[in-house]
Amino acid sequence: MEKNTRAVPFGGRTEMFVDDYLAERLENARFEINRPERKEEVLRFEKKWEGRGSLACSVFRHEGQVYLYYRGYPDGADDASEMQTACLALSGDGKKFRRAAVDRIPYGAIRRNNIVWMGPEAHNFLPFYDDNPACPQDERFKAVAGTLALGGLFAFCSADGVRWRKMSEKPVITRGAFDSLNTAFYDARAGLYRCYSRYWLQGGFSGLRAIQSCVSENFLDWSDPAPNRYGGGDNTEHYYTNAAAPVPGAEHVLAMFPMRFVPDRKKVESHPSKGVSDAVFLTSRDGVNWSDPFKTAWIPPSLDERTWTQRNFITASGIVETGNSFSLYVEERYMWDDCAVVRYEVPAFRFGCVSADARGGFLLTGPLVPEAAGLTVNYATSAAGALSAAATNPEGEPLDGFGFEDCGELYGNEIEKEIRWGGKSLDALRGRVIRLRFMLRDARLYAAGSTGG
Repeated sequence: MEKNTRAVPFGGRTEMFVDDYLAERLENARFEINRPERKEEVLRFEKKWEGRGSLACSVFRHEGQVYLYYRGYPDGADDASEMQTACLALSGDGKKFRRAAVDRIPYGAIRRNNIVWMGPEAHNFLPFYDDNPACPQDERFKAVAGTLALGGLFAFCSADGVRWRKMSEKPVITRGAFDSLNTAFYDARAGLYRCYSRYWLQGGFSGLRAIQSCVSENFLDWSDPAPNRYGGGDNTEHYYTNAAAPVPGAEHVLAMFPMRFVPDRKKVESHPSKGVSDAVFLTSRDGVNWSDPFKTAWIPPSLDERTWTQRNFITASGIVETGNSFSLYVEERYMWDDCAVVRYEVPAFRFGCVSADARGGFLLTGPLVPEAAGLTVNYATSAAGALSAAATNPEGEPLDGFGFEDCGELYGNEIEKEIRWGGKSLDALRGRVIRLRFMLRDARLYAAGSTGG
């Protein structure tokens, strides 16, 4: 056995099996993507200030309401059009949305509308709610927006998410192409703002579309951009958007849902534009290095031929908790007459897993130091399947009283289930360097956590 001498603290947070942070060795087991379930259509772009090129930009929950900001791209507009709109829809449950009664910015003669900003910045106006404890109350809502033609990305703020102003007359990030949805958020774990933006690998607008990030302490002064790294290297595909966001309840992990674009394919001959696309799923623990052990689409095109045309499956930035599930909001049927935002859902923390079939398999963690009272698992089995756990010393030798026979077999489908060995919990090994060994038989292990500090 190859020894991992780095013992990581374990406890006080949920660790999803979406990378190799815990998993040192898999035996007859594999990482597997957990594709989301397509739910209801939550918003169709049918107003005069919207149009077939509209798309969802960001979504978050605030004071009992789910805020969904989206771009209105009226038919006949281009990326520099003054008639582009940034709009707001609201929901109490994240499933049924209504256009907010903003009624502040006329769209031609139409004064009753949900427009919060209009002009070329609305092309990629992406708000978020700022959880920074030091943030002034009148700047709690923030946004980034801008294009290379405008000089770069501008910083915006608002007290209520409706009345917006620029925080600086000059763009705050200028190195990049920005011809996409550029996301920003406050990373509470790092105590920094992060902004993910578009650039092209060969500079200008040539080569592959790619993603870079900057950080800031005050939202106005930003670092030089750092290109995303994937397994230590650059990406080899067009990542058109990013939708980066912390995972609720596991904020030490950042998730990203790029729209992966294949520009030279054309499936629907009657459609005027080339290109097909899907959505992929990546995670990071430092904001720069991203992991994708699944190597497959998170949302692939469907039997509907309209999902086989260009720029489908753009995911809005933000993960919304809806009960015991996570909801994400995805644009479908881009540039079709019924272009809309659709809600997709995964059970909490179930973006991916380690799985094994009925022949059985094992997952061995690296060295851990338990810091919490007990071990919980987020798992699912078939009716005939099972999950079990054992604790070993750093050399992989079983610890007395913590074997598979002491644990027994779990079966079922549970978001959180405590593992016990007879009458003992992991608390009995608190502070010791151990490993965990999981047995899976026709089972999936999505995450592991703890019952207390």
